[in-house]
Amino acid sequence: MHCELRVATSVVVASLMCTGTACFSGEGKLLEPGGASSQPGDVKKEGLTLTVITDSAFAAAVGWESNAVVGAEVVVQRGPDPADRDTVLSDENGEIRLEKLVPGNYKVWGRRSLSEHERTSAVAAGHRLWALGAGYKINVPSTGHMRLYPDEPGSLVISEYQWMAKTVPGSNSYRFGGYIELYNNSDSAIYLDGRIIGAAWPTSYDHEVLPCDEMELRSDPLGLRTRYFEAFPGSGHEYVVQPGGIVVVALDAIDHTAIHPGTVDLSHADFEFFGEADVDNPAIPNMNSMSLESYPFGHGMGFQALSPVIFVSEPVDPTTLPVKRDPRNGQEYVRIPADAILDVLALRQDYDFVSRSGSQECSDAVHVLFDMLEGHLLYSEWEADWDLAVHRRVIPGDSLVRVVLQRTRTTALDFFVAPRSPGTVP
Repeated sequence: MHCELRVATSVVVASLMCTGTACFSGEGKLLEPGGASSQPGDVKKEGLTLTVITDSAFAAAVGWESNAVVGAEVVVQRGPDPADRDTVLSDENGEIRLEKLVPGNYKVWGRRSLSEHERTSAVAAGHRLWALGAGYKINVPSTGHMRLYPDEPGSLVISEYQWMAKTVPGSNSYRFGGYIELYNNSDSAIYLDGRIIGAAWPTSYDHEVLPCDEMELRSDPLGLRTRYFEAFPGSGHEYVVQPGGIVVVALDAIDHTAIHPGTVDLSHADFEFFGEADVDNPAIPNMNSMSLESYPFGHGMGFQALSPVIFVSEPVDPTTLPVKRDPRNGQEYVRIPADAILDVLALRQDYDFVSRSGSQECSDAVHVLFDMLEGHLLYSEWEADWDLAVHRRVIPGDSLVRVVLQRTRTTALDFFVAPRSPGTVP
């Protein structure tokens, strides 16, 4: 299933994420709602009221009396720190209300799983629904609607991602144990031949040399801009993945534990990226580089550390793609067309990079047509968290004939962090 272009209707779209220092300096008092003060620096807490809704046709398909979504789990978070969040359930009117929030910009995401009965009703009405979900950026104080969309299983999706560096005693950081796991989330066999894994334009923080509002390479509704992308080998029908099948693509398909016991054995990966500095595993097929230049370090394609955007797409001919230059350095980026995009994973650090660097977040890590809300899921402690990976959530349900993974095109909602497990989907 290709990317369906749809507009994510948010309550209020904010231009920058708010952090504790940006929303409230701490120089004055934080006043309760209704409080009054004339002292400079005082900040009054404000309210957020959202009515969670979905499309009326979907609501009717699952047997609801209205399009208000009852029992949706909604997360309201200020900044990247998971401790700085509120989680609430929508009431019998589909409403959530928080009355004591620091004013500023927030990230909000929500999900409503469907019961077995609701799924059966949806199927009978011609809809394949497992869950509803979405993510937005809003401003507090605010009142409005939060629309949830039905998840779309898609076809070839990203199921696990791990690309951290590891400090090896006596040497520099070891950064070659990364991998991407893909999963056939469809009901049909998929041929991998020619399909692409790529790293989209990665900059998502505001810098003087390239302000957020000038980042056309980052947020383009017509597609994803990239310099680094590689295709699966094969002439069209050589590498097949059955429904529920798993594919692991390693940066280096070797047993990395031989270098350091804290790394991972990827010698049995299905494919590997290849670079001029690699020790090639002859038993593992190499990906074919289509990149506009060799990725640094000579081990094949990698991903930017602070805010990677990883995508999977249908085969494309790079010579036919429109080209645009990076205004900072003149480097060329091609645009993978929107209708070829199969899946996107948009990540950021899970610590307050804004306060550490002084650079504000841009409004979106990637255009909302491809991912509605990026996830702060990368790790702050490289050594302690190196054995973790980003995983896609599994749709619960005893009636499912195989594992189905959640895909609402909202990284903050669809993914979580857990110990790495390349080659298996829980």
